[in-house]
Amino acid sequence: MAKICFFCGSKRTIRRGHSNGVQRWYCKDCNRYFSGRQQLTADKVIDLYSKGNMRVSDIAERFGVSERRYTAD
Repeated sequence: MAKICFFCGSKRTIRRGHSNGVQRWYCKDCNRYFSGRQQLTADKVIDLYSKGNMRVSDIAERFGVSERRYTAD
């Protein structure tokens, strides 16, 4: 069961311990560590929000990020 690397997109990853109860992964191609949490992308946020069934605070909680709001100039 390999996870795709968040940094380089490689599938050559292996499990390497836990951090704060979350699985850590190591990428053999870029030699970087990352957690096993879901990666937050703009497409995912737009998709979840546009469906109308999730608020910004729900999305932030699901992905473990802040719901800080940015203003467009």
